[in-house]
Amino acid sequence: MQILQSPLNYTGSKANLIEQLQEHFPEHINGKFIDVFAGGGSVVLNTSYERYVANDIIPWLIDFYKLIQIMDWDDLLDKINQYKISKDSPEEYANLRNLFNNNQNHVEASLMFFSLVSSCTNNLMRFNNSFKFNQTFGKRSINDNTIKRLKAYFDLIKTKDIQFENKTFELLIEEKINPDNFFYLDPPYTSTKEFKIEAGYNSYWSKQHEDNLWNCLKILNDNNCKFAVSNILEKNGVKNPSYDKFKKWNLIELNYDYEKVARNKNSNIIEILIKNY
Repeated sequence: MQILQSPLNYTGSKANLIEQLQEHFPEHINGKFIDVFAGGGSVVLNTSYERYVANDIIPWLIDFYKLIQIMDWDDLLDKINQYKISKDSPEEYANLRNLFNNNQNHVEASLMFFSLVSSCTNNLMRFNNSFKFNQTFGKRSINDNTIKRLKAYFDLIKTKDIQFENKTFELLIEEKINPDNFFYLDPPYTSTKEFKIEAGYNSYWSKQHEDNLWNCLKILNDNNCKFAVSNILEKNGVKNPSYDKFKKWNLIELNYDYEKVARNKNSNIIEILIKNY
């Protein structure tokens, strides 16, 4: 199975786990595959269901996907190149980041967003508590490999029935509750002093979000909706603080070598899939 990699280097991407995940996803779905935290889109793009809903709280990410859906390749490429940052110019990067953080035009901002992610440190998007992009310059830029990945992404999105949404997970789940739908959730992971998970998108994930998530899962379960949730069972011997909330469902341990991708090579993480079927 050839795995399509997202042109956005997304922390927590499930591209390297997709074959294992697929083994535990339903073979057939009468309704839609609901990707509640779509992120880089690896799960939607590397599975084969008839209809999808791909949701994310980051508006510029979803707007960028919508642009891919409606634009011709040459036109999209021209627009992307308008915001291309030189890999030798931290000034260009700082100026575009400032322009992006103050831009109210979501179409233009989505193109800026793609350029910033392609040029920032480790290509890892990061936001502050005010949801302003605050990642530093990474001395890199949109390159041939970026465009190659984007073209493959572009071609595949055109072949799929995907409805892109930019909603809170609570609202999306409330709107899509239907036993015919299947819900896949890959949320930001719980992070505490003892159980610290570092990722840029965790900046807007609070304990209240975590509590709301498990409440939403209970509602889905009570409404006979199948779901699967990616999460972490333990890190460096410390159990996930939410363990008591999800241990009642089926826990599938996945084989993923974090040593190959983590900046901290001493992290011992057990990745799991939680499912209610």
